[in-house]
Amino acid sequence: MTLPKSLTKIIVYFSLLLILSIFTANMVIFILAVLTFLLLGAAFIFPVPKEIKIWRSLSSNKLQVGDVLLVTVNIEVSGGLGIVAFEDVVPPYFELVEGSNCMTCWKEVRDQSFSFQYKFKCLVSGNHEFNILKWELRHFLYEYAKSGEMNEPSKVDVIPGMMDVKKIMNLKNKSPLPLPSGAQANIGLATLDLKDMRFYTPGDHFRNINWKATSRNIYKGIPWPVVNEYEKEGKKNIWIFIDRAPEMKMGSNVRNVMECAIEAANSLANYYLSMDCLVGFSTFNCLQTTVLPGEGRKQYHRIRKELVKLTFTREKRVEEFYEKCISLKEAVKTNTRYICGSRPLFIIITSFDRGMAGMISDGIQEMMKYAGNTERKPKIMVINIVGYGLISKGLEELTAQKLLYQLDRFDYAFLKKKCIWIDWEPASTSLAKVLLTQVRKL
Repeated sequence: MTLPKSLTKIIVYFSLLLILSIFTANMVIFILAVLTFLLLGAAFIFPVPKEIKIWRSLSSNKLQVGDVLLVTVNIEVSGGLGIVAFEDVVPPYFELVEGSNCMTCWKEVRDQSFSFQYKFKCLVSGNHEFNILKWELRHFLYEYAKSGEMNEPSKVDVIPGMMDVKKIMNLKNKSPLPLPSGAQANIGLATLDLKDMRFYTPGDHFRNINWKATSRNIYKGIPWPVVNEYEKEGKKNIWIFIDRAPEMKMGSNVRNVMECAIEAANSLANYYLSMDCLVGFSTFNCLQTTVLPGEGRKQYHRIRKELVKLTFTREKRVEEFYEKCISLKEAVKTNTRYICGSRPLFIIITSFDRGMAGMISDGIQEMMKYAGNTERKPKIMVINIVGYGLISKGLEELTAQKLLYQLDRFDYAFLKKKCIWIDWEPASTSLAKVLLTQVRKL
């Protein structure tokens, strides 16, 4: 076994002092040699701590963005005497708010246990994992240490943020969010609510014939019966389309446009499902991810699971990214079999860029085929996330931000005539406040 350099130095110093004291017959040098010998004996009697056991516990395995996570670390050290140093390697996108994930303590001769806590704030949604625990055992006298690491996997699921829907769902106020009042399914029993009047087709029941309207048509020279069409019992349909274009990367790794889009989609899905609607979800400007329309809490968990998986598409070349992605219009067409037969409310969550105006316009035109435009309220809502404030610092950048925002407003002015257009600046206001103010003005 090779002795540490520091221990070898002690042995050399002891030998030199002992030889010097013998030749000089100096009692002081002899006492120093004895003290050095005692230190050398203590170094051999009390070695470095031998064994260490570490385990971690978390206050919760499921959190929401912005919640605080309490981490408790327990350490058991046996044998030896010395210094114990420890570090818990924290995954990215967590902010330390209290305590420290590093600790140094003194290990006595007896076996000892240590415990410490620290708190982190979850900043980004996703599946995160605490894994590596690093440790180091140092000798109390000479410069010698043993180090290593342990794998102690602890998974944390961070779900997207949620807007406060209590204000929106307050029964005293009229809901500011658009509801697809005519988006009823074509299955189920007919209700007494008149939906429309149309000409008779084979298979219609005779009791649904509107004789007064039919007689007026006959008087006008149109000898064809008119029937009343009633709303069917069924669920109202909502489709949420989220953009995953490279422009959604705007911002920092912690707070960016994509995280805001995930928060908006999660909040709107929860809101409309609580309003007893069928909610579907799809992505565009990427490899398409689709969740077919459903209802209840299970559907919310399906959508939330896919939202957590959404990450930036990192391709080697931009050309490869655009070869694999599909446009908004294509995303709507691929779900035609589930959209056709109802008049759903379409929600598009994007960050407008001048180059994508044509693509969004084509997608809205395709949606209007199924949403219909016979009612006063439009059935298409676009949430435009203005992300300039997430990267602006200083007066000059803030001025440039306002200028770019005004240019964008000029570019998408023609789109606002076809749909409900909502501008959300996450750097300065919350989504709930935007929905409570901008939609109510319409």
